[in-house]
Amino acid sequence: MEKQVRWETPFSDIPFLGMWELVDDGELHIQVGEGLPESTIKKAIKWMVEFEKYATYRNSNVDFYLITNKIDTGNSINVENSNWIEQLKSEHVLFSDNHKTPVHFIFSTGDDILEVISCVEPKITELK
Repeated sequence: MEKQVRWETPFSDIPFLGMWELVDDGELHIQVGEGLPESTIKKAIKWMVEFEKYATYRNSNVDFYLITNKIDTGNSINVENSNWIEQLKSEHVLFSDNHKTPVHFIFSTGDDILEVISCVEPKITELK
């Protein structure tokens, strides 16, 4: 059975985490921070989350996602026994060969739910 587990990151408990930028250039770069980019927070704390390697990702509207899922574990989550990973294994014959130990990561922001499947935990750096 799928289970969401809190994943401790520097932004796990930010009251309103915003996704400021997402860049996929072969690596996945996600900039998150307090509030939204256009907010008036002058000294908003921001972080860069970088996946050097990843299998796939998807971005959902938070309202749509929360209709069928409950998130009560903070802004950064790992999913144990992920239904999405099982779906990828069944639909893509080589998925298991290419991704031996996939982990399902979730980033819950004010507007978006970003899910990433990767065998490697991302590098997280505070931006100054």
